[in-house]
Amino acid sequence: MPVSDPQLVMTFCKLLYCLQKSDNFINFDNPKKDEIYYNMLEKWFAFALIWSIGATVNEDGRNLFDSQMRDIESMFPNNLTVYDYYVNSEKMEWGLWEEKIGALWKPPVN
Repeated sequence: MPVSDPQLVMTFCKLLYCLQKSDNFINFDNPKKDEIYYNMLEKWFAFALIWSIGATVNEDGRNLFDSQMRDIESMFPNNLTVYDYYVNSEKMEWGLWEEKIGALWKPPVN
């Protein structure tokens, strides 16, 4: 989908801002900025990047984006694409969307 570069950056920033306002995000006001803090910040940054810039591509683009994200950062589990994970704040790791959503929603067969 054609999108201008400034619009992609704005979308990324808005998504990160909205995530930061949710209860699941890390606390920016926390004076203790330790390794866990920065680890979670990196995960949320990657999540926002995937669902802003990475959300504008087609299936072939998703495969390429997945490969590039893994070349840049090896934090993602290896078995599926980066699009199959969300940030599980309780466990402080990546979780599968399928586990979170479960039987609540399934795409139509065709």
